Amino acid sequence: MPCPHAGGGRADDTAPSDDPDASRREFMKAAVAIGGAAALSACLSRSPEADLSTTPDGQPTANPIETQRFAQGTDSLDDLPERQHEWGKYVQVDSYGNPDFPHHQAFLLLDYLGEETPTQAERTRVEQAFRTLERAFKRGVGSDQRAVMNDGLLFTVGYSPSYFDRFEEPLPDSVDIMPPEALLERLGEDPANATTCDAAIHLASDLAPVVLAAEEALFGRLEHVNGVEVQGSLAGVFEPVERRTGFVGSGFPKERLRDDIPARAPVSMGFKSNYRDTFPSEDKITITEGPFAGGSVQQLSKLRNHLDEWYDQDHEQRVEKMFSPEHSSETVGDVGENLASKSEITREIADRTVEDARTKGRVGHGQKLARVRDDDDEPLIMRRGDFNATAESGAILHFGSLQRGIDEFVKTRDAMNEVDLDGTGDAPDLPDSENGILDFIEVLSRSTYLVPPRRYRSLPTPRPS
Repeated sequence: MPCPHAGGGRADDTAPSDDPDASRREFMKAAVAIGGAAALSACLSRSPEADLSTTPDGQPTANPIETQRFAQGTDSLDDLPERQHEWGKYVQVDSYGNPDFPHHQAFLLLDYLGEETPTQAERTRVEQAFRTLERAFKRGVGSDQRAVMNDGLLFTVGYSPSYFDRFEEPLPDSVDIMPPEALLERLGEDPANATTCDAAIHLASDLAPVVLAAEEALFGRLEHVNGVEVQGSLAGVFEPVERRTGFVGSGFPKERLRDDIPARAPVSMGFKSNYRDTFPSEDKITITEGPFAGGSVQQLSKLRNHLDEWYDQDHEQRVEKMFSPEHSSETVGDVGENLASKSEITREIADRTVEDARTKGRVGHGQKLARVRDDDDEPLIMRRGDFNATAESGAILHFGSLQRGIDEFVKTRDAMNEVDLDGTGDAPDLPDSENGILDFIEVLSRSTYLVPPRRYRSLPTPRPS
């Protein structure tokens, strides 16, 4: 379910175009987009969080890239959660208790280099690389969700259906996943937009040097990272196919894309959506049976936002199409800040979708999605990795979601597409321009991955014991 208004973005922070920190933010975003050791070194030189003059024990710095500069992780790796995707209690929350996910994000898409199935030696090498990151960097905010920033690292690794195709045994029925070509066909989209690669790693932090250093360490391009000896490497096991990087946060879209985007908007379409009622619990997106119990299913999309048409509308129209015709500019605020901890899209508003289409000639994006919440009134999917690109021209949105199975994503996307979700024939045939945000997004790519529990995150077989 593409949700281009998503993202924490700390919407209560002002970020006008003349912000003296804007150039540094732009520099950090560009550094993450470029990647590599040179970008990391330059990024560290501009990072106020990193004291480059001495080591933690007061000695002159020998190599500022490899010396400890940020909060370290733990040697007690068995104490870390078994769910890779258990991020909820390790991210900053705002004053309303809404999750505030890290600002700098990267998806690394990879292909396995082996000609046959992975070897145990390769699994050990890859697992050592992941464990290096866990020792080197604190997991998100650690135990303090009221921290001023997400100064640690959060990451996941997932594997595509094409990766598992190299094995004789299929994935168990308890894993509900389909290849991206099949998903696109099921959604009535072009199968040519499938991205086929073997694995995807998601890295996230509020600190750009942390994301860059983690990537460098993973591929064995550092001897130490944040003061920890690098063990293992993905180099020689995986080949990078594509880097998708970006940033979410107040001021970025206005700085990067358009002057008419509100200064406090976290992403390009102008509205925050990190409300507690728009996120399911992590239990709801977790596989509960079979060898991959504790894992999740990931969907990644690359989208284009048509901002000229979106901002040709007045603020009231954008509010109604993003939320519902029951919402107004006054109740929502400039970027959604007036809604505090809830989107105020109630079950009653969701149930009025067809009536609103018939009587008001317009329905809202959030209103339609709320129709497929579960019996506990929770969404079926978790937005995780929802950010505007920094390295591409135009308004590109990278959208990631986690769900217990791909069927939950299909149901959510169907709800986004359809007004007459139940097929009763009562709803009028709305033009896309009045049907939520359908007219303002274009799908460029989709891919799917199984995110295993931590114990199977390194080159898993389809039937691990």
